Amino acid sequence: MAYFPTYKYVEGTPVGIEERQSWPLVLIMGFQHLIAVFGGTVLMPILMGFNPNTTILFGGIGSLIFYIVTGGRVPSYLGSSAAFLGVVISATGYSGKGLNPNIDVALGGIFVTGCVYLVIAVIVQFGGNKLIQSILPPIVTGSIVLSIGIALGPVALSQIKATPEGYWQAIVTALTVALVSVFGRGVFQRIPFLIGAIVGYVVTVLAGINDPSIRPDMTGVNAADAFGAPPITFPKFEARSITLMVPVVVVFVAENIGHVKAIGQMSHTNLDAYIGRALAGDAIATIVASCFGGTGVTTYAENIAVLAVTRVYSTLNFVFTCLFAIFIAFIPKLGAFLFTIPPGVLGGLSVILFGTIAATGARIWAENNVDFGDTRNLIIMSTTISLAAGLNSAPPVHIGAAEFDALGLSSIVCVLLYLFLVRLPEAFFPKAFAPELQSIDVTDKP
Repeated sequence: MAYFPTYKYVEGTPVGIEERQSWPLVLIMGFQHLIAVFGGTVLMPILMGFNPNTTILFGGIGSLIFYIVTGGRVPSYLGSSAAFLGVVISATGYSGKGLNPNIDVALGGIFVTGCVYLVIAVIVQFGGNKLIQSILPPIVTGSIVLSIGIALGPVALSQIKATPEGYWQAIVTALTVALVSVFGRGVFQRIPFLIGAIVGYVVTVLAGINDPSIRPDMTGVNAADAFGAPPITFPKFEARSITLMVPVVVVFVAENIGHVKAIGQMSHTNLDAYIGRALAGDAIATIVASCFGGTGVTTYAENIAVLAVTRVYSTLNFVFTCLFAIFIAFIPKLGAFLFTIPPGVLGGLSVILFGTIAATGARIWAENNVDFGDTRNLIIMSTTISLAAGLNSAPPVHIGAAEFDALGLSSIVCVLLYLFLVRLPEAFFPKAFAPELQSIDVTDKP
């Protein structure tokens, strides 16, 4: 088997990981994936005081690294990780306005975190599928994936509430995505999020004819240069920054394994053999980004939602997503134009994106016949979801020098509950506990 897919041409959907559509559709799908992640991958660096164009550049470069490491077998794009948000602000003392004057200190912590992440990836890769299956059966991966959707829900709501017109913008956008997804035919059914973003933007512009306050602000577009290289910053290593950030690696591992499992489930492709390589690709991308001023990167749940809705899983699309991102990073005016997409429009897209992610978690349970009559399963699921939902309205949880948000803590608790309620009791008392929690097996599915 060749290291990279040869991408056999197919018509219609679904489109497999190693297949492709017509070249115009490949380009359009690639751009649609960039639109899906744009809100998060730009918002995160702004919240941390990083330069957005630098982050976009290394998101594209990092995603190409991920593609190479995984041999083009895992469809995903790497964007700015929210897991670093709290610890970066804490480590640098960032005020929340303008560029962070201590970005170099944050980069040092992110670099070391990436190195630890890479070590874990190597262990997972050489530990084999049994290591993954022993700690991440369907009850765990389903709970984590569903929690990702729940934990991201407030992000969509905050986008919608950002402006008074956000509610109707979100309704127009989300309704367009829903209608195109269900009733669209041909090429239109494959790009519902891109169409939704365009319709939401156009309606906003038309509404702004009578109300200038609604009109997208083009000040940044007019002021931006037509061409320019993003600024580069090198890391500075401080012990406090490193100790604050390294625990974030647990969140990276849990999230990304959950993402790979979700993609494998929806595409009916067993990707377990690529989990170690996916973690390694993400780790190397994070290390490279931290060397030059980019944030830590991670696989994006928004792309998983696009895959689920469109049923187009081709990794070739993501190569062009990367190229588009790199191109935009060197065209500040074009990047500034994308910044004018109203938050209400992004919120409308996010509502469906994040809801689809949550539904994918439930689908993992259903397709693997997870038994919720088993009290252990019920406790693992309910505790994980409760934490993911409940902690969203609470400040991050501090455990020693480490800081965890709702998603990170709920993911860790989910894995620990499985270990203490299932794996360890079954290991020490095998006759008392039947191994009813099977691992995902999709190899025989059409």
